[in-house]
Parts: sequence; structure tokens; C-alpha cells
Amino acid sequence: MDNTALAFLVLIVGFLVVMLILFLLYLLLVLFSRLFYHQSVESPASIEIERGKPELTPSFLSPQLKAAITAAVYQYLSEPLQGSRIAITIHQDQLLSRSGWAAAGRKALLESRWELELLRRKKRYEKI
Repeated sequence: MDNTALAFLVLIVGFLVVMLILFLLYLLLVLFSRLFYHQSVESPASIEIERGKPELTPSFLSPQLKAAITAAVYQYLSEPLQGSRIAITIHQDQLLSRSGWAAAGRKALLESRWELELLRRKKRYEKI
């Protein structure tokens, strides 16, 4: 026998041994699954869970936070892949513009100042 025929014979015998062992393992698994099978009491498919339609924009986020997230994502997607740092800067001309985001920011600042003032007044009255 030359070397090629011997190599081919070893290949065939090895393949048949591996397939035989895999088939025996399969039969062993089938046997154990039939011997030790326990049926579950309640299947998860029978439980119905009502799921509502998810909100596309969460109502608990403030307009400033939505604007910051949108700006960060836009900045990240518009830059080339080499840079991984995100920097959000506000230019003076943007501060002076009359956009809706600027108005929402001013409104939130005024509301937070008013809330702080109410807390200060409440603390004063509690001390008296």
C-alpha cells in the first residue's frame, strides 16, 4: 500500500468512528430524555401578558435633556470614525437666537429659580 491509500483509509476509519460515537451519544440522550422527562405544571406560552404600545418619546424627559441627547447623537454620527470624543459647545450667536430650545431653557431656568425661592421661604417659615 502506498502512503496515499493508507492516508485515505485512516481518514475513512476515523470519520466512521466519530460518526458512530456521535450516533451513540444521540441515542443515549434520547434514552435519558424518555426516562427522566418531567412535564412542567404550567407552560409559559399559556400566560398572557398585555403589552401596551411603547411611547416613542418618553414624557418624563425634559426638553433640554432631549435636545442634549439629540445634539450628542447627531454630533457623534456626523464625525468620522477616528474621533471618539464628543464635545458640545454653545456659540454666542446661538445663545442670542430666538429658537424654541433657547426659550425652553430660559423657561426651565426661571421655573427652577422659582422652586428654589419657594424652598427658601418654606425653610424660613419652619424656623419661626
